[in-house]
Amino acid sequence: MAMVDSAIEYGQKVRRDRESGQKGLFAGLQSGPAAIPEPPPPAIPEWPVEQRLAFEKETLGFYVSGHPLEKFVNEVSRFSRKSIAELISERKSVECRIAGIVTDFRAKRTKKGDLMALFTLEDLTGAVETVVFPNSYQKFEPYLTADFPILISGRFEAEDERSCKVIASDLQPLSGIAERNAKTLRIKACISNLSPGSAAMLHRLLESNRGDTGVDVELYHPSDFRVNIQSSDFVKVKSSPELIEQIESICGPGSVHIVD
Repeated sequence: MAMVDSAIEYGQKVRRDRESGQKGLFAGLQSGPAAIPEPPPPAIPEWPVEQRLAFEKETLGFYVSGHPLEKFVNEVSRFSRKSIAELISERKSVECRIAGIVTDFRAKRTKKGDLMALFTLEDLTGAVETVVFPNSYQKFEPYLTADFPILISGRFEAEDERSCKVIASDLQPLSGIAERNAKTLRIKACISNLSPGSAAMLHRLLESNRGDTGVDVELYHPSDFRVNIQSSDFVKVKSSPELIEQIESICGPGSVHIVD
């Protein structure tokens, strides 16, 4: 794609030379119109996977080299109860929790003028129409973009043999879902690697991120001692990828372990 413009320009120059009958000094010694040097390929990296898949879908209408859900295989297996194909084949109206990507998004106004969302949720096994009612639309709107991987909790409704849909009651991105749903964050830090102000910095960070996730701290000195400080109801945080990154900036890379 980066070479399209230069390639077209090169082709136009070669054609003009052919039509005008011009040849380079050494053109007679070569088999083709090599008097005009071909443009060199740019030294750039391959597209990110997400961008390549998006372009495949935009151009062809389907994915070729992969699927946006493939990088979330572990998250799907941990947090999704059933696949879309399983729900459709069972044909039962049940509470569900399913993962997929957003496709064919459409915003619609109700008779009262409120916005609601209709879209297709697609996983690796199938697709199902999904509805987000006005009382949830504004909350979930940022995630309702094309090819965005999400986890939906709601109700699967099998209306008849051919028609089924999901009524979404909760929706969250698959990216960072393990961190957001952690029961406990276990911080393991070597005393000798901590700065003198680490304890105060960590305390302020945890205080400013209050939530429902417990925190356990393990401090150790190699071949000397190990101290475990277990979480209490007074030390709970709102876990997130951003919080974990901030903790590791204080306690060291890889110092935080997620406990389900």
